[in-house]
Amino acid sequence: SLTIAEWHARSLEAYNRSTSEPHFYFRLSSPEVTARDVPLFDMSRRSLFISEPKLNRGIHCRFGMAGIIAEAHYDGSRNMVAELGGPPGHPNSGRRRYILAAPDQCDAVYMLPHGHPSGRHSQVDWSRPVDETKFPKFYGMRAHEVILEAGDVLYIPHYWFHYIMSLGTNYQCNARSGHNNIGADKLKKCGFP
Repeated sequence: SLTIAEWHARSLEAYNRSTSEPHFYFRLSSPEVTARDVPLFDMSRRSLFISEPKLNRGIHCRFGMAGIIAEAHYDGSRNMVAELGGPPGHPNSGRRRYILAAPDQCDAVYMLPHGHPSGRHSQVDWSRPVDETKFPKFYGMRAHEVILEAGDVLYIPHYWFHYIMSLGTNYQCNARSGHNNIGADKLKKCGFP
């Protein structure tokens, strides 16, 4: 546990750290964060960003320092991500890189098996060179890459794989709302019901 001030002080050190040294991630979720804090995710009515207010899973805000990653995984609900920015003067402040792949790419993603504690995640470390003998389909995967900057909003559809890397100190909030099965059938070939 860290305060925001403690996290921010450590985030300044991140630019001089190797990948083997500790990096820190600060997260706030509902009820600490409400639509009053992030009006884009107002849950009182249906909108482009909140398609089904009754099925909303709350607002989650993440403060990332340079080098923080979220391993490749999918979520079962519609996800809207808003990049809010970062502190002035930091290299790459407010920038976060996303790599996205459709559910039909699950065989190239090499999912951990259904029932595994991290079963929605790839077993491949997308941050490092990938062993082609162990994961031969990975380099044939079709994917999209986008770098979010302050003010950008990204829609991640149901069941799409996403890998995230903080390029600099940044603040991002997301809200998941609604559910359908579009794409779920594509995961069946990889052992997911």
